[in-house]
Amino acid sequence: MRNKNRHKPTSLFDMQFITSSISTTLVLLLLGLVVFFVLAAHNLSVYVRENISFSVLISDDMKEVDILKLQKKLNKEAFVKESEYISKKQALKEQTEAMGTDPEEFLGYNPFTASLEIKLHSDYANSDSIAKIEKIIKKNSNIQDVLYRKELIDAVNENIRNISLCCWRSRWY
Repeated sequence: MRNKNRHKPTSLFDMQFITSSISTTLVLLLLGLVVFFVLAAHNLSVYVRENISFSVLISDDMKEVDILKLQKKLNKEAFVKESEYISKKQALKEQTEAMGTDPEEFLGYNPFTASLEIKLHSDYANSDSIAKIEKIIKKNSNIQDVLYRKELIDAVNENIRNISLCCWRSRWY
């Protein structure tokens, strides 16, 4: 009697199929990881750039109604992602909490000005664009100043550019 449960020897074709399947799976997995990290890096750079903000200091002569109109006007601009109005009272309250003392007590007046905090869309979050935006905003005579940290913006953009270059280089090597 012959043994019906004889094991069939593994053919060379079967081993090649298994090896190529595993290789293809690993290549697709690595490709997926590269695409995932590139997209994640892009989304992170957009998030970081859109959280860069600058302050528009407003003259004390401007009424709150006019400030809110200015805010609405600025919100319609293509470069503005969002804006927040900070009144003199709110600025005093925030600084009092931060410093632990009330500057109005020893000065006799509120030294802070009303302002608009503006966050930009990521495409406009660079020094050149902000300089152009600053000129547009300063056309209004009630604007005292536009404050932003040029060094911080340049450093963020430089780091994002370096990271992007590293990602692109690593793909080709």
